Amino acid sequence: LDAPSTTFALIDWPGQNDRSRLLLAEDNRIRILDLDGREIQRLEAPGCRSFGEMAAATVRFRAGAPAYLAVRKNLHPDLVALYVYDADGKLVQQEVEANLGGCTPALAAVPAGTDGAERLLVGAGDGFHATLLEYSLD
Repeated sequence: LDAPSTTFALIDWPGQNDRSRLLLAEDNRIRILDLDGREIQRLEAPGCRSFGEMAAATVRFRAGAPAYLAVRKNLHPDLVALYVYDADGKLVQQEVEANLGGCTPALAAVPAGTDGAERLLVGAGDGFHATLLEYSLD
């Protein structure tokens, strides 16, 4: 791999749940590679850095719709970013916030309820406390 990244995550993306992919963080971008090291996609990630822990999850906000990719990335011991991409790899949401607890980034997709839509749970540190944030399209 020619990527200078020092951190990575494994994901099921884009839309091929039978194959895991490597998600590499770099300066101002995220790259998705197959397990042989071939680049599949480059994603715009303003402010992203090659160092710092990261987590990734895919979530289907609507039943039958393509999955979104969410990436939570520590940019600094006290700063964390959330990047959300649509199925085409377009950045649709970005948030940067203080990570006062210095926690490892945490993400999870809540299984679909009766409406068939999943929700995204994001863990956030706040000093000695932790907060769970929930994201949906509603």
